[in-house]
Amino acid sequence: MHDLEQLQQMHSTQRQQQQQQAHCQQQDLQEQPQQQGHAISQPAAAAAALIKPQLVLRRWHELLPECEFRCFAAGHALVGISQRDPSQHFPQLGLPGQVARIRQQLVAWHAEKIGSSFPIDSYAMDVYVAAAGGPVWLLDFSPICSTTSPLLFSWDELPYAHMRTPTAQQDSAGSTAHGSSQEHQEPQLQQQQQHAGAVQAAAGGFGRRIDMRVVQHAGMILPGVRAATGMPIDMLGLQDSFEEVMRTMQQQQQ
Repeated sequence: MHDLEQLQQMHSTQRQQQQQQAHCQQQDLQEQPQQQGHAISQPAAAAAALIKPQLVLRRWHELLPECEFRCFAAGHALVGISQRDPSQHFPQLGLPGQVARIRQQLVAWHAEKIGSSFPIDSYAMDVYVAAAGGPVWLLDFSPICSTTSPLLFSWDELPYAHMRTPTAQQDSAGSTAHGSSQEHQEPQLQQQQQHAGAVQAAAGGFGRRIDMRVVQHAGMILPGVRAATGMPIDMLGLQDSFEEVMRTMQQQQQ
């Protein structure tokens, strides 16, 4: 009986997902003509016609997964670096001095190329560090939101208050309840710390203060997104023959 309830629940969940996908597709098809018609009716249509669309393509490279990392920044400064794929263990990252070298290279690159050039001061970016001291490539750049994965960190370990669990937020609020007398000094102090951090990062002396995490052994491997959200291939055939399976199980119970 327990298996029967699980199958019914799984079938109901699949139907809901299919209905949601169909609804989203239909909504996109309805909104597209409306948006186009609205744009044409605006007086700014003539000015918009002067804008020439550009096609931007990414150059194809055979990237090594052990060279991909995710950097977390807050206040325009790096606060953490994580291995991009936590579902694998790469022995190359365990070589003596390898993590320290990559961390120092990323800190110097961020201070030189990124710094405070973006309007948002908290973000995550995926980067690729070429082997043998090669260049650093920026692969992706995004704000900190619910779709961002902290990978080998937890949100409670990173300085993003809106991403922390309720328990961590209460602890943080309690620890700062007696520090209201320094509220007027904090903005100036943060600016000084950011400036000092940028100077030290450019000099290569700030890398040790940033926590960089890699999978050091096979026991630290985390399940990948596909493994965590996937379905066994044996279950895929149940969607079409679900009613037949239900009838068979009911007959067996009788």
